[in-house]
Amino acid sequence: MIQIDLSPIIALNRIVALSKVKGKQVAIAAAEKLNLINNHFFCVLLGDLYKKIDATVSKSYYHTALKLAKTNTDRSTIQFKLNNE
Repeated sequence: MIQIDLSPIIALNRIVALSKVKGKQVAIAAAEKLNLINNHFFCVLLGDLYKKIDATVSKSYYHTALKLAKTNTDRSTIQFKLNNE
């Protein structure tokens, strides 16, 4: 029997795949239904998805991710994304 783990990271990986197959708007709608606003990976993903759609919303998600990040490496990566927005 195959068991599926529906962890937040797997759900976010599914959204990345969905964005490549169905487009960013479909992926954004699916991601927002997850409501993982306290997860910095979720916020980074939405920041990435919104990047070419709405720069203000993208930056807002990156700033939220920056506040939620727990490691210096994650904070550095997010800060890099903000600096190159």
